[in-house]
Amino acid sequence: MPISRNAILYFIVTASAIHGVLTLLFCLPHSSDGWGYAADVLKGDLLSAHHILYNPWCFIQYKVFSFSKIDPISLFVLTNIIASGMCLYVLLLVLEKYTVNRQFHFVWILICAGCFGFQRYFLDNETYTMPLLAALIGTLFYTKAMGHNRQNPNRKQLLVAFLGFSLAVLFHQSYIFWFLSYAIPLIQKRRLYIPILYSVCIALVYVFCSRYSNLTWYEYPFHDVRAGLVQVWPGFENIKFTAINLIRTLIQVHGNNFILLKTYFIAIPIALLSLILLFAGIIPIVRDVKKETLSFKMFTSPPFMAFFLQFCFAFYSVGNAEFMVMLPFLFGISFANPLANHVNSLKKLAIGTWIWNMTFFILPHYCNTFNSIPIRSEKILSITAEKKGIFISQDAIAIDNYLDYNTQLNPTIKSPSTIVFLTGNQENELQLIKTAELDSTQIIFTDLFRSPKVLSRASVTESTQVFKLVQGFKWKHIDSIPLFEGVYRISIRQ
Repeated sequence: MPISRNAILYFIVTASAIHGVLTLLFCLPHSSDGWGYAADVLKGDLLSAHHILYNPWCFIQYKVFSFSKIDPISLFVLTNIIASGMCLYVLLLVLEKYTVNRQFHFVWILICAGCFGFQRYFLDNETYTMPLLAALIGTLFYTKAMGHNRQNPNRKQLLVAFLGFSLAVLFHQSYIFWFLSYAIPLIQKRRLYIPILYSVCIALVYVFCSRYSNLTWYEYPFHDVRAGLVQVWPGFENIKFTAINLIRTLIQVHGNNFILLKTYFIAIPIALLSLILLFAGIIPIVRDVKKETLSFKMFTSPPFMAFFLQFCFAFYSVGNAEFMVMLPFLFGISFANPLANHVNSLKKLAIGTWIWNMTFFILPHYCNTFNSIPIRSEKILSITAEKKGIFISQDAIAIDNYLDYNTQLNPTIKSPSTIVFLTGNQENELQLIKTAELDSTQIIFTDLFRSPKVLSRASVTESTQVFKLVQGFKWKHIDSIPLFEGVYRISIRQ
């Protein structure tokens, strides 16, 4: 049965509309960054070195739609959902430039739309959907500019293309690799002045923003490195987390999965069915790679260079899943023609991906199954009221950001301004805990002991030093909350 472009467009619009309505109707989970960015917007703290445009973009939405009384963070998520639908539509337009196989267009869009790495960020107040949209628009106009006369590309379309790439970099600086991948081929076409022009514009934006920070213009782009938030030298963890998060780009892999399988028996056969479909889709494609005529030209094309460089950057960033969001899009563009020969296998892959992620992410997301941060934060707020001290938690950043957001949203809410939330994963935080250990008058709270433990990246990378420190304290259990994953307990040092 032939598939029309309109049918694909109807799917995109319908899926986006469903997500949008559910987002506005329900109070949904958010990441620690999601709460933090929203709090920054409400405070008017709009500058961030690695995503310069995102907070100002959210601030404009907040001001324009302030009359609507929509929860600001839900408004920001709604915008990301709309942008995600636009990403899929622009991807369709790009794929049409590479192959006329309409079934492949639809199936690959189904796969990208169903990828956990894509879903988790457009369903949150995260910074990774807007740059993807800008980069895809740039890719579309770049492809149009090249047309059939690659030696003399259309100048106006190239200007629009690199405007898109530049906006992508300003929405998130990791997209500099996508920018460079499409700039390098222009060296031979005497059009290098276009990316150079936009590079100067990007640099000027960074210079302007650095004037409002305590860093020089050349230090400002590397703020996270200077702050010790980036691991500079690769190690074994880079390999481990790159492999894990490459899988997580396609499907949700988390300790929560085991809780769902243990709680709902029906999830077991569903998981097995989706795994069978995933392997039935992937194995034939991998098996036939040797038979495919993969030309050298494919591996030197701008989309593949962008794929390769973005993957390398994700590896360097200790397998950061955030920097893998664009990989399925770039992979489909890079190998559109050979992949179009495997539509039947890709259909199985798409169905398996959707079944798995519907079971282990979408349904739990909209049912608020694991949305414990608001509940826990409110309980902590009631316990720590009028007290001065520190609270040690694996989720300290998320709790602190949630309380900050709610304080900004409703100034009448009392904020635990005298409580310092610490994860203990940074050296300066460990020093604060050590100092508190020596001060018997210092009140210390924690949820590290006798609390539900869920396997996640945070739990795997959690510092063992903080556990060694707090194990030397004597703790008293003071309160608890029943959660889906178990009983959450809060303790205080005696």
